[in-house]
Amino acid sequence: MENNWLGQIQIKVDEKGRFSLPSSSIDMFADGQVVLAASVYQKKPFVELISVHDWDKRLEVLNRLPEKDARAKAFKRFVIGGSSKLTLDKQNRVTIPGFQRNYLKLKKEAVIVNIDNRIELWSQNLWSEIQENFMESFEDLSDWVNDFDPSDEQREQEKEEVSDELKSVA
Repeated sequence: MENNWLGQIQIKVDEKGRFSLPSSSIDMFADGQVVLAASVYQKKPFVELISVHDWDKRLEVLNRLPEKDARAKAFKRFVIGGSSKLTLDKQNRVTIPGFQRNYLKLKKEAVIVNIDNRIELWSQNLWSEIQENFMESFEDLSDWVNDFDPSDEQREQEKEEVSDELKSVA
């Protein structure tokens, strides 16, 4: 299920590591459970808030990785070991575990970003850095998106490669 809001929201995290989800996002977690999945973008840590259903699909992919491959072990250790499954409280708040607050370098200021079927949670400082870096490459990315032709087989291949890369980072 998709979120009904667009953009990003600056949030406050209380001393217990809690923050409230936007009311338009509650349907994503109708069962009252949310997974906070560790991730990295441009060497900056963030966590994704995803449904248990989407987490289970992600685990299916991870479990197909070769068991004895060191890269697979490292990746699974990072993603699975850095994630947590939580139950929303009665006020639809998420309580971020201490190890994830440390991972995010999270103080009191944070940002949540709507990405269709998931929400990204960033520390305010790291999100600001990402935004600055993105501004430097926006024109190139915008040109690529505007020139994208899904009927072009080469573009489809590039899309699959980008998708695979994104999945491996997520």
